[in-house]
Amino acid sequence: MTAVLSVADAFAYCEARVKSHYENFPVGLFVPRDKRPYVHALYAYARAADDFADERMYEGMRGEKLDQWEERLHAAYEGRAEDPIFIALAETVRRLDIPKQLLLDLLSAFRQDTVKSRYQTWEELIDYCRANAGRVNMSSAGPGAASHLGGVLLLQMGKFESLHVPYKGGGPSMASVMAGESHWSIAPAPAAMAAVKSGRLRAIAHSLPQRAGLFSDMPAVAETVAGYDYSGWAGVVAPKATPKPILDKVHAALARTVSEPAVREALGNQGAEVSIRSPEAFRKFVEEDLARNVVAVKAAGLKAE
Repeated sequence: MTAVLSVADAFAYCEARVKSHYENFPVGLFVPRDKRPYVHALYAYARAADDFADERMYEGMRGEKLDQWEERLHAAYEGRAEDPIFIALAETVRRLDIPKQLLLDLLSAFRQDTVKSRYQTWEELIDYCRANAGRVNMSSAGPGAASHLGGVLLLQMGKFESLHVPYKGGGPSMASVMAGESHWSIAPAPAAMAAVKSGRLRAIAHSLPQRAGLFSDMPAVAETVAGYDYSGWAGVVAPKATPKPILDKVHAALARTVSEPAVREALGNQGAEVSIRSPEAFRKFVEEDLARNVVAVKAAGLKAE
């Protein structure tokens, strides 16, 4: 005769599991008391799956354990839960109407962790971020830096999540990615090129609106996230009342200069792509860039001090 564990006992088991694990976090303390059992059940489910993916005792059988965990998940949604964690989980998903796909995505992310630690393409990284909401870090040179605003804009347009980790400058931000503390970052090409060429960083996409001569073999982020365009730039401006003939003369001289092969090569070595625009086109570009930054600043929740 088999005794069936009660839902109350199953929730108590999950709570004890949460509190006894060496990677214990104050799970449930910041939600209403009547919701804590559901948080404990979800955490126990995720905690066990994470252990299968990275604890040494499961070496050589990680995939098998995660497959078995998925089978138990399907059984729980079909009303056939037997394991204490899944008895509590079944009650949790019933009460809170949690789609099964969310929990399957979590297992998919853990499976990726067992076979891959570096991503070859931007599509792979986005897939990983979407399956690991809350577990992926995006480094930046600090709040309000271009790497922060460009990253926030990408998160919003790409509809995926990453935790922003601000550093004091671009150097420490890049170092965090090289050390594995952060998963990804948007960096100015000049700051990243040396590390990319030495193999310490992998460049998987650039933020220009389309493939460019300098990065002809590298896809643009916009190929995956339509409309994304965020990059640093330098331009030449003049006082508002400058006569047009003088503007035209300066523009022509600058255009000739940056068209010189030696100048283009020197700029390219610094990660700069030459773009010659008319004064009218440059004004339009600046206005569009300001509009993009307004969106990014609002999305980042930044306030003027």
